Amino acid sequence: MKWSLQTEEGHVEHVATAGLLRERLLQLHDQAKHDPLFAVLNSPDGSSLAIGLGREWSVLSYTATGGWPARHVHGNDINEGLLNYKFFGHFSEMPARYAVVFSDALDAAVSFFESGRLSEKLQWEDD
Repeated sequence: MKWSLQTEEGHVEHVATAGLLRERLLQLHDQAKHDPLFAVLNSPDGSSLAIGLGREWSVLSYTATGGWPARHVHGNDINEGLLNYKFFGHFSEMPARYAVVFSDALDAAVSFFESGRLSEKLQWEDD
């Protein structure tokens, strides 16, 4: 199995390099400015990292192979409210306190692709 990126159910794009992943996520982020969505990066071992696209602030949600552990990035506690994203055609709400600036989320997704591990530059919490 290879690394893949999904934005819709049944639509899978294979990702060959970290540079191509960064380029594609930036493109999707720009396209989602009026309709924010989640993209899911699937690793060969079955774990995945969902990244919120289309907003200045982004949330990240990790699921290990088999579904546990599941973690989310911990952003800034002063961020209040909810952030809405489309997740495979359905609306999903995430607490704004889970959000980090998009550039940090993008770097974390690329780091996950390169290492298969969660970025140590961000704080993660169990779901």
